[in-house]
Amino acid sequence: MKFRISIPVALAAAFSAWRRRPANRASLRVTFANIAEGQAINGQKSYLPDTAITSRFSLVIIGSSQNNITSSASNTDIPLGVCTDAPDSANLDVPVNVAVLGAARGTQKVLLSGTVNAGDMLQSNGDGGAIKLLTTTGTFYNIGRALMSGVAGDTIEFTPSFPLKVVNS
Repeated sequence: MKFRISIPVALAAAFSAWRRRPANRASLRVTFANIAEGQAINGQKSYLPDTAITSRFSLVIIGSSQNNITSSASNTDIPLGVCTDAPDSANLDVPVNVAVLGAARGTQKVLLSGTVNAGDMLQSNGDGGAIKLLTTTGTFYNIGRALMSGVAGDTIEFTPSFPLKVVNS
C-alpha cells in the first residue's frame, strides 16, 4: 500500500510547525562557556610581572615567558603594550592588565619620559615611558601618535598602532 499526501495537507502541516517555533530563535542555538579561552577579544590581556612595574600606563615588553611582562628597558625594544593597572610592587603573583598595541580598541593612555607635542609619533624611551620618535641614527619602533602635548611624568592619550619598525640612517 502506497502512502500519498496531498499538497494542501503538506502545506497545512508545514504552516502548523512554523507557527509552533519559538519566538526567540536564539534559544535554538547552542552556547558554550569558555569557548574563547586564551583569546583577548578586546585587546586587553592579563600578564604576570617579572619585576616591579613602577607606574601605571608604562610600556611593557614580553618577559621571561609568554605569560610574563617586564618594563621596557631600551629605546630599541618592541613594546607589547601599555600596563593599564597600578601594579602591586610587593606582590608579583598578581596579574596586571596590558592593552596590547595594535589589538586594543580605541585610544589609550601612556606615561611620558620626555616632551611631546600633539601629533608627534611616539616610541619607547627604555624606562617604561614614551618619547617623541627619534630621528637619530638607529632602529626604533613607532607605537602610535600623541593626541595631547605633555612633558616627562605626564600621562597623555594617544592612538596606538602595532609597533612599526623605523630605521634611520
